[in-house]
Amino acid sequence: MINRLEAGQIGSSDWNDVFDRLVTTVKSHASEEEREFFPKAQHVIGEDVAKGLEPKFLAAKQRHMKQAA
Repeated sequence: MINRLEAGQIGSSDWNDVFDRLVTTVKSHASEEEREFFPKAQHVIGEDVAKGLEPKFLAAKQRHMKQAA
């Protein structure tokens, strides 16, 4: 999808459709990770380790959000 966006004309009907699908796909992927993978990972590594990783995760999330803005 990213290759199609890069090759396409911004604002064209096709570009907008691909962009909308990309947004939906990323949101779905993130939701799946939060709903399925994160709980499984937390179970495997243990709650204490998971809580120890939270500050690093939140800091990385904040950095990426600033870059995206």
